[in-house]
Amino acid sequence: MKDAFDATPSTGDAVKDKILADNVQVLRAFDVWSVTGDFKTPGISTYLSPAIYGALQTQTVQYHADGKVPAGVARFYNRKVTALTGNYARVVDCEDGRQGYDKYLKTGQKVPNSSDGIVAIVITAVKDSTGVWQAESYSKEQAPSLCSAP
Repeated sequence: MKDAFDATPSTGDAVKDKILADNVQVLRAFDVWSVTGDFKTPGISTYLSPAIYGALQTQTVQYHADGKVPAGVARFYNRKVTALTGNYARVVDCEDGRQGYDKYLKTGQKVPNSSDGIVAIVITAVKDSTGVWQAESYSKEQAPSLCSAP
């Protein structure tokens, strides 16, 4: 699994730029976690709030129990902070997952129809006591109008 991030131009707002920078680490940490299943992956506890950690851990355990791991390339583009109120922000990352897919861990073969296509990843981020913007919630929306194909 490889993540590719298009360059995100400065928003001109230092807080939004920090949110987007931390959000890259959220996405990278989650993908490393999804591939390895190692819940002690560096960065996980830094970039995932306790509110989401347990839910994503359960999801990852089930994914691995089904014998699957992610593979291929996920490209992230058109990344933006769409709302910011105090210590909470809403971040939308467009993901081109047409080159990404699931594969079976035992055989290495591609899981049929497992590519996400074009999706929006919507993350609610909360600023922790150290100033890191952590993911508090995470969802994917299929074929959203705000993420036209790159």
